[in-house]
Parts: sequence; C-alpha cells; structure tokens
Amino acid sequence: MNDLINDIEKLQKVTDKISKNIAWDLNVVSVLYELRNMIAEKQKIVKDFEKENMPFAEYSEYMKGVGFDA
Repeated sequence: MNDLINDIEKLQKVTDKISKNIAWDLNVVSVLYELRNMIAEKQKIVKDFEKENMPFAEYSEYMKGVGFDA
C-alpha cells in the first residue's frame, strides 16, 4: 500500500512539473490525461483498501454520510 501512495505522490509531482514547464500541445495534453487517470485509479485502490480495512464503528459512521443508517 505504501508503494501505491508513493506512486501517487510521484505521479502528482511529474504531472505538476509537466503542466507548469512544458508548452501545451496535443501530445502534452494526452500525457497529462493518462497521468491523471493513473493517479485516480491508484487513489481509488487506496480508498477501497482503507474502506475494507476500517473498524465496523468507523465504517458505520462513514456509511451514514452516504445514506446508510445502521
């Protein structure tokens, strides 16, 4: 899991550097799109892992915010 979190941080840094320092054209936009998709996929994996491994009381409280009332 730590590898995923480290990957997210590195991908975000690369994305920021590209978007700030390279003139935009179709190729740059395409690369940024792919990087942002990779970041979103990895963040979803981390979020799902955290949700699956949280204690029931914490999960119950989390679910109240999304319409579940235990």
